[in-house]
Amino acid sequence: MSKYLVASMNEREKTIAKLKGNLYSLSLDDLVKQAINEADFEGSNMDCLYCKGTKTMIRRRPKTYTENVNGKEVSIEVTRYPLNICPSCHAEYDDMDVSLYLQKLVRFEILDALRSKKKMPERMKFEDIIKM
Repeated sequence: MSKYLVASMNEREKTIAKLKGNLYSLSLDDLVKQAINEADFEGSNMDCLYCKGTKTMIRRRPKTYTENVNGKEVSIEVTRYPLNICPSCHAEYDDMDVSLYLQKLVRFEILDALRSKKKMPERMKFEDIIKM
């Protein structure tokens, strides 16, 4: 199944992307996938949801996702899950979008294990789940 992800670029940026792909003998799809896998951004630019004043930081903690699979409850612990932490009021909270996307990726992992008849994973690293 093929879906499209559209990026808005001007002609100069498109030309740079094509050039870099050709330089490294990569298709544009492979170039984008490699760039996403290698992207490692630090910190969060979000204002605290509680005290509204301070930019939050990210702390890595385990988070457990639970799904119902064939009438059984299956739990998968995601290690190094990024939580937002406010240095002022010390509130810890998820980014809802990150949590929802990750839940969808965990479901993909469960479906993959069922299809390939592999053992259901009990623990996965956040970084491994988000690799293309």
